[in-house]
Amino acid sequence: MVLFLAAVCLLLAGGLFAVAGGQTVTAISPIALPTVRTANLDITLTGATPGDRVEFAASGSCPDPPAHIVSATNTIRLYASTTFLTVIDAHPGSFNVAGKFFGFYSADADAYFGTTSWSGMTFRATFGPKTAMMIIWRDDASCTMSCGRWDDGTAAGGDWSLNDQIKAYSPVNWAGTYAVCYKRVVDVSTLEQSAVSMLSSVSTPMAFSALDVTSLVTLSPTYITFTTVTAAAAGDKIRFLPTVTLCSTITFATDVDASDLAAGATTHTIQFTLTTGTYHLCYMSSGNGDSVKQYYSGSYGLIQVFVTEPVIGDDPAARFGNQVREFDLPPRQLVPLLTAPDVVLHGAVFEGGPSEQWFDRMVLATPDDEHWMEVKVKRGLDSFNASHHPVGAFWTLDVATGVGPVAAPKTNLTVPGYRHEVPFDFLGHHVLFRRVRRSSHARFSMIGHLPRECLELAGASLHICICSAPAAEFYGSGRKDLAMRYAHLDLAIIEVRDYSKILGLLPELWGTQPMSEITRSYIKKEYVVNELPEHSTSKLPSLSGFAIRPEDVQKRCENNNTVLAE
Repeated sequence: MVLFLAAVCLLLAGGLFAVAGGQTVTAISPIALPTVRTANLDITLTGATPGDRVEFAASGSCPDPPAHIVSATNTIRLYASTTFLTVIDAHPGSFNVAGKFFGFYSADADAYFGTTSWSGMTFRATFGPKTAMMIIWRDDASCTMSCGRWDDGTAAGGDWSLNDQIKAYSPVNWAGTYAVCYKRVVDVSTLEQSAVSMLSSVSTPMAFSALDVTSLVTLSPTYITFTTVTAAAAGDKIRFLPTVTLCSTITFATDVDASDLAAGATTHTIQFTLTTGTYHLCYMSSGNGDSVKQYYSGSYGLIQVFVTEPVIGDDPAARFGNQVREFDLPPRQLVPLLTAPDVVLHGAVFEGGPSEQWFDRMVLATPDDEHWMEVKVKRGLDSFNASHHPVGAFWTLDVATGVGPVAAPKTNLTVPGYRHEVPFDFLGHHVLFRRVRRSSHARFSMIGHLPRECLELAGASLHICICSAPAAEFYGSGRKDLAMRYAHLDLAIIEVRDYSKILGLLPELWGTQPMSEITRSYIKKEYVVNELPEHSTSKLPSLSGFAIRPEDVQKRCENNNTVLAE
């Protein structure tokens, strides 16, 4: 006999528990998992209390008690589908009534539960017509071996047989939606959680372990490399779908936009051309009729596609694709704008009129704040005398580097001009200085009679340009002097390895991270741009690769002058 375990996969939709009846659980991780597992999987319940019980069941049918006990580390364990307890004695030690106890190898239980501390453990199982809790003991003196029985103490009527395979019971044996059931130690009954549900699917939601591109430019053919957990089978397919569309609504067998994975391989490179929007990755394994949204690295696999690169520009305004958000910051205060795994960007604004702000200072720092580089716009450009300007010196920027806190550096150095080389080890990034060419396709390549200038930084997480820019809104009014007086800094994001790992004010304004109340308080106005500006482009190089040498960085940026014009 084999105790039943359904061969389907589970998706936890929403990932949140309702805080009802005194429950404290607020989230679970991971929020997607396969039912058929080759290894034990621990699920973390944020805010849960050790000793509480959890189980997944059909809505309206929560068991009492739920099968899984919350551990001291606030986890429950789902056991591998490929391991089990094997009955090696149907009447261990001739103890008690024949068929009431069964004996098994201790090593089997060690492997099955992933721990040696399982003596006295209870778990839900199905055997024959009965589904109930079982209890097991290690090296029991009466059984003369490790043994177990139904937890209610009843006999199995002599049904235990040699080589029976005992597996934990899973009620999820059909595709559909299930409830998450929770019971605290102090509760008298199990409560069905109203804010979270679980979806079952046949194709695994954890087929992928990596996706090398999380952003690209619309209409630009881009090669994306996927890494699967195991070698793909012939007929395995993937598809990017807008997040408003459920994977389960697409029949891959007849979908011309579905792409085949490379059979027998774990690395798959496929070319895509996508329009603007946010997409999730859908996967259907060979022979199955459904597709399922993919979950890996702590979140669902998303890819952002935008009409132009995310930027901050005049006013200031943050834009990602067609979404624009204008915002105000406290003037003359250095504010954290963006935090990547290997660099932090701060910025400060200055005021023009009562409702006008621009960035005039940005600071790039290592995560430990030990090394930094400061970029500022020179003041008084409207009265700048270029006749005695040193060859190779900056025209519109003041750049400095330092060691120690920015406010009280141990040492600092003024960067004189374009020819200065910043060692890679200083910031852990390639840094390049350059001028925007007058022949550039940028809308404004000059600040009055002075060239726009840029600092470009490229590393493992992101590739950005910080450039001086005129206050372009004054050109139309004939006030060229004000366009120079209010010259400021613009930031262009050229490449991002993984938007999910870029945190802070700007990612929240761009919409790539959830927005905090503090960020929301800075917003003055938000709107959608329906048409591309005349100076934007939809044909930029692929965002799937990173420049790794200074000359590569320079080539990439010179081919993207339009990007620097925002």
